Amino acid sequence: MASRIGPGVLILLAGLTLNAVLVLFHFYPFIVSREVSTLALHSIVYKTCTLAVLIYFWALFTQTRSEVQSQTQHLQEETAQLSTDLTRTELNLLEAQIEPHFLFNTLAFVKHQYKIDAQAADQVMHGLIEYLARAGPALRQEEWNVAQEIELIHLYLDILRHRFGSRLRYDIRPLTHHMQLRIPALILATLVENSVRHGITPKAEGGCVTIEMLEEGQMLCIHIIDDGVGLRQTSGTGLGLSTVRARLRSRFGLQASLVVEPDAISGVRATLRIPFEKS
Repeated sequence: MASRIGPGVLILLAGLTLNAVLVLFHFYPFIVSREVSTLALHSIVYKTCTLAVLIYFWALFTQTRSEVQSQTQHLQEETAQLSTDLTRTELNLLEAQIEPHFLFNTLAFVKHQYKIDAQAADQVMHGLIEYLARAGPALRQEEWNVAQEIELIHLYLDILRHRFGSRLRYDIRPLTHHMQLRIPALILATLVENSVRHGITPKAEGGCVTIEMLEEGQMLCIHIIDDGVGLRQTSGTGLGLSTVRARLRSRFGLQASLVVEPDAISGVRATLRIPFEKS
């Protein structure tokens, strides 16, 4: 950052002013061909000093404004970089949370299934490969559209349905005319994963996950409902939900929201509200 105009510059201006006054004292009477009163000389000195001070403060204001503009631009660049780093960190946390246990359990199931039904094992392996092919790019980008997210969720739940059999059912009710709405990648998948992991899996008879989309004014409302064991002491406070909320704030500010609450009958309802993009 450039140093501010210091007292030295003011002293220099004052020196130039005094030199100009001395010159005027010496030559002004000869220029006008008459004596100059002391009052007139004092007036000249006052006006010259005033001009020097004005020049100093103008130069100080100009340099300060330039520094403020430079600082503002630098802060904007840092803010943008921090936002990008935050999104990338959140995606890495999401990846660390979702992938390991899902991959381990699926591969263990495939290994066991090959001994019983090789064809069924091949189907699960094929679904897993397709899921990873789609999930990989999602973990390397900040956002994609609702249609891409729903396709990934379909693959995820199909794999789990092979593993859980009749213990897992799901119903997805999309709004076809809003499927291109851009959302942070994997936020719906995280909520679905929470429903299965914390709601359906602990329940002996299993249950159903329902994804329902509704239009509410200028908002897309997405309900992710399970009829599992319901809210427990730690529900709604884990890393996955905290990450979803943080990424919603980063992308939409206070316009978007996530509410996790007990469903009317049983289980848990996660309600996500996202504003429509302005055309």
